[in-house]
Amino acid sequence: MGMAIDECSKCRNCCKELNCIITEDELDKIASCLKISNEELISKYLTKKYGEYTAKCIPNK
Repeated sequence: MGMAIDECSKCRNCCKELNCIITEDELDKIASCLKISNEELISKYLTKKYGEYTAKCIPNK
């Protein structure tokens, strides 16, 4: 069962661990929450594969 975007606690664990798909509709909400543009959100934090956005996973160093 998924979590609605407005239920997000901003811990980043779901997005990193579960590799959630982020819809076009959610892009605006996430970017607004982070106070950045959709373009910045996509370039910094997301990757697009097969037409769907997912969070970029950066391994701990």
